[in-house]
This record gives sequence, C-alpha cells and structure tokens, in this order.
Amino acid sequence: MTASSAPGAASPDMAALEAALANGQFVLHYQPIFVLSTRRVIGVEALVRWQQPERLVPPDDFLPVAEATGFITTLGDWALREAARQLLLWDEGGLRLNYVSVNVSPVQLQDDAYADSVLAAITDTGIEPGRVLLEITESVSIADAERAAAALNWLARVGARVALDDFGTGSSNLASFQRLPLAVLKIDRSFVNHIMESARDRSIVQFVTGLAKANGLATVAEGIETQEQLDVLTGLGGDYGQGWLVSKALAPDALLTAFESGRLVANSPTRQMLERSERFAIERTGKPF
Repeated sequence: MTASSAPGAASPDMAALEAALANGQFVLHYQPIFVLSTRRVIGVEALVRWQQPERLVPPDDFLPVAEATGFITTLGDWALREAARQLLLWDEGGLRLNYVSVNVSPVQLQDDAYADSVLAAITDTGIEPGRVLLEITESVSIADAERAAAALNWLARVGARVALDDFGTGSSNLASFQRLPLAVLKIDRSFVNHIMESARDRSIVQFVTGLAKANGLATVAEGIETQEQLDVLTGLGGDYGQGWLVSKALAPDALLTAFESGRLVANSPTRQMLERSERFAIERTGKPF
C-alpha cells in the first residue's frame, strides 16, 4: 500500500530519515498471511511506512536512500523490534498469530553485527525466536553468499526462521538454495498476476510448490487479488498466501478491528478473541455472528 509521490517532492537524505525515526514518523503496517484453503490468518508481514504530517511517503521514495546511506541497518533493527513488540501486544489482547515476518536488506546482511543485533532484539523483546520470520531476497542469496549464509544459519540454530522472497525472479541457483536455512519460499506476485491465462506461470508455480514440499518448506503466494487466483493456487498445492483479496496492509489498530469484526479470522482464534468478535457482531446487528 503506497501513496503517490507529491509533485516536486525532494528525495530524502540520511538526516531526514534519522529525524523521521527520532520523531516517530516511521510506522509499521501489517499484511495478513493466510491459509489458502480456509483464508484463516496465521501471521503477518510487517511493512515500513513513513507517515509525514502532510502525506504518506511511498516506500520506493525512501527505502533506496536508506540502503544507499546505510541507514537501513538502523531502520531494519527498529522494524524488527517494533514488529516483535506489536505481536506480543496482540497476544496480550487475545489475538494470537503464529509469527511476524520482517524484510531484510542485502545491506543488513553485509554487516558483521547483523546476527547479534537480531538475537539482541529477540532477547530484549522476549519474543519466541520461532515467531520471527526473516525475509531475504534472491539477491541476498548470491551477493556475499557465504557471509549471509553464516549469519542466517546461526540465527536458524537459535530458532529464527528464514524465507526467500520473490522466488523465481532472480538469479538464484541450487547451491545458494541449499546453503541457506530456508523455511519458506515466497512466490512472486508476477507469477500470480497472470496465473489464470499463462500456462507458463502455472507451471512455474507448480514447480516451486513441488520444490518446496520436496525440501520440507512452506510456500506463500504473494499478490492474490481474486478468488480465481486463490482457487488455482490451492489446486497447485500452495500452502499460504497474501494479497488484497483477503486484506491490504493495515495499521495495528485497524488489523485488530478486522479480527474483532470477524472480517479476518485467526487460524487458531483464542477464546478471548472469539468473545470479542461475538460482542462486535451483537453491537452491529443485534445477533451473534
């Protein structure tokens, strides 16, 4: 979910990014990840947004600058800690989700202190390591692969999980695929967009799901916008998905409201959340569910 750039808006520099973080202008929105066959939500992907007083700055306008200046290391650490904190807050409120995924930049993995910073975030927030899913792109798997693999394998040993994002769009190879401690393959939206009319894209998705199952991995298909796409992905053996068919990325309060209203349902809803959903339904219609 992005906003259009304002006409004539200047590109931010590192000082502007540092000020935005200090002033609390960076926020996380969360897009549900759901079971394809039931639409029940198992987790969320945390996505960074820059909320300025006058507009919402599109990620494409500030993330490249953050990477080029190295600020992405600081921003990424903040995002991980904030996402973990929010997941635990939802727990306290009766919304129990399996995990939160956070995106990891190639720049972060070039930092020798990356693994230590992730472990510190896990320790400081008190989140279970298995509820953290680190999303890397295919470029990470081939750029400085040994350093990335060492950091990610170490984190996997302490319980964190790793997903390979946008699978099939880059220059990945079986060597890098085998070297990384992957738990999830994310099927790029470009294959989902044309899955109804493109036999080639259906074949690619089928290959990826087969590869994942053969290696004990789960799949998440991105960019699902229609019921027809969902049906095809389910038929091809996919596990999970995300996309506007179920929900766009939402602010924390809006996401909680979506669960309370019954528009979204957790895969294993707690008794507390079921009771809140029933109260919401009664207040709205006079009838439970």
